Amino acid sequence: MNTLVVDILLPLITASLLAFWVGWGIARLLLPSVLQPWRALLAPLMGYALTIVIGYWVVRFLGGLGLALGILLPLGGLCNVLAWWRYGPPRISIALRQYWPALLVAGVGIIIGVAPLLSYGYSAPIGEGWDIENYWPTARYLSRGPVSAIATAPANPLRDLNASPPRIGLTLGFSIWQGSVDLLGGSEPLTSFAPLLAWLRALGGVGIYVLLQVVFDLQRWSATIAALLSVLNGLLLWVSFFNFGMQLAAWPLIPLAIIVGLAAVQAPRFGEGLVAAAIGLVALPITYYPALGPVGLMAAGIGIVTLWQTQDRWRMIRQAVSLILFILLLALPTIPDYFAGFNYRYSLPLTTLGLFRFVPLSDIVGLTPFRLRAAPEPLNPLTGAAALMMIGLAGYALVITPQRARWIGMLLGVILFLLYLRFGSGYHYGYLKAAAYVG
Repeated sequence: MNTLVVDILLPLITASLLAFWVGWGIARLLLPSVLQPWRALLAPLMGYALTIVIGYWVVRFLGGLGLALGILLPLGGLCNVLAWWRYGPPRISIALRQYWPALLVAGVGIIIGVAPLLSYGYSAPIGEGWDIENYWPTARYLSRGPVSAIATAPANPLRDLNASPPRIGLTLGFSIWQGSVDLLGGSEPLTSFAPLLAWLRALGGVGIYVLLQVVFDLQRWSATIAALLSVLNGLLLWVSFFNFGMQLAAWPLIPLAIIVGLAAVQAPRFGEGLVAAAIGLVALPITYYPALGPVGLMAAGIGIVTLWQTQDRWRMIRQAVSLILFILLLALPTIPDYFAGFNYRYSLPLTTLGLFRFVPLSDIVGLTPFRLRAAPEPLNPLTGAAALMMIGLAGYALVITPQRARWIGMLLGVILFLLYLRFGSGYHYGYLKAAAYVG
């Protein structure tokens, strides 16, 4: 088989198998009843989140990713056996017939993400972003030992640069995932990097597909169009091609956090879905702290509307407070990590990437085509008309949905966040990164 095909498919297949192996059992056992019909699509999201959470605790305090996988794989197997014994085997053929639009969304996301590699003829970073000098060595170091052991590794410039990831503003989520996939599949960070970014974009599209149906009650065709728009969005694709591994690592966790978080606080029984929601939410600060901003405000907007529509408001408030406390407990080590360096680098407009303007709305909603080595240019009339038609159809579907109030609440949260970055802090780079999620 062609080497390029192997280099692309190996990390994609390994990542999918790892996510499903770790996630199928816990999705079946821990998701609240309202989300059980969606467990086939939520399983890889849950498996991805749990891998990051357990991997973080292990590399932070105990050892390398080999030890983390030594815990995760048997734990996933045990949960799978329990779920099989209690509820029966996975119904793969039924899931494929029922959720084929989600597979279509994922397939489009992956194809777009790896398309430049087919032109190159080999698997390598697609853009010119220099963050790879952090992700690759960190993934390799974590596969051999804990974070604390990086500084004692044999001397080389990349060791000194990444000796203390928190101090340079590097969160560990992406490196944990890449290192785990490389260990299992025997791939190299050089060749697995771009395919894994494509895989994360695709997984985020699947999360959007579920989010729009579970939280906003959209019909399947409407959710499919909207999810396709999300994986086709030019600004987020630019983020991917510029090698922002941390930001892409948090992308699929955003819809997961809203889905499982809302289900947990609305559960009829106290504690139902609490652990699943905590896993999805704790993975966010491990991957990318700034993702907490848009997630928090979107969730707040949806939560306020839901609270207003709920009769037993005190039960919902109690469950929300319990969830927050549980999250703080599980994410406790990320707090000193944040103040060790990330806060300094991102609380002030220090990082610019040469960007000294605010990206326009056309960039945010995906109406500006990007080229790797050329300036953005306007859409041609035919492509522009097609893009506007798709956005119009998705917008119409959202207008007629019975959950219009939730949609408005989420939009208000998003708008407030962008307005703060635009006019409050005046942070061009932060505005760009938030807009890539929002678009």
